[in-house]
Amino acid sequence: MKVIKFFKRMDLFEKLFVVLGSLAMIGLSVYWGDAPIALIAGLLGFLCVFLCAKGSIWNYPLGVANVILYAYISYGAGFYGEVMLNGLYYLPMNILGWYIWFGKAKQADPAVKEKTEMDVEVKAVTLKQKALLVAGSAAAIALYAWILTLMGGNLPIIDATTTVLSIVAMILMVKRIAFQWNLWIFINAMSMVLWGYNFFFQNGETIAMFVMWSLYLINSVYGYINWRKAEQTAMGFKGRVPGQMAETPFLVEGASGK
Repeated sequence: MKVIKFFKRMDLFEKLFVVLGSLAMIGLSVYWGDAPIALIAGLLGFLCVFLCAKGSIWNYPLGVANVILYAYISYGAGFYGEVMLNGLYYLPMNILGWYIWFGKAKQADPAVKEKTEMDVEVKAVTLKQKALLVAGSAAAIALYAWILTLMGGNLPIIDATTTVLSIVAMILMVKRIAFQWNLWIFINAMSMVLWGYNFFFQNGETIAMFVMWSLYLINSVYGYINWRKAEQTAMGFKGRVPGQMAETPFLVEGASGK
């Protein structure tokens, strides 16, 4: 019943995006003879990020299944950064995020939830916090790329970039911070390069992964727009000027309330 109700709440663009995106992934996977496990992982991942863009708590159970399959596929492709990211980080973070969002969904202001049609309220970070995130991420990428090179990893610089930024973006996602979508847009573009190179130049049976990340990129732009509106709406309900950035600590859950 909840699934049907959720589908009815979707606008025409969202319905077309989900249906056509899924069909495109299935069609291309069949045409190129992709591995079935890659197709399943791709579909789960696509639906997961769409639900996240909609602010739905149900993105997490799909995310758990996706990261397990994706880690297995990445291992076969030699993308060890992706393996460690998904198996050692995404998996427990999806479980943690599911738990935290469940609690926040209960606490969220009903008026804000009704206005935004999201399960949880969205938070923001300051420009200073964004600058620290970027600087810290750049240093971590350089270090991790060096480690992956020593391990003999495939495309270590791109692999390190997507891995490090995904760790940061996942923290922001669990914390319900809209700036995550700026990072996801860049991550998804770089991941398209990663898997596109693997498929077209290394004969990998991973076209579904390339299509999945292409859909992720479109979805991340949609997620940015959707969460940005929700961010402004939530601030407006709290008496702030819409669009004003809240000084919200993002590393310690519950430090600033809702």
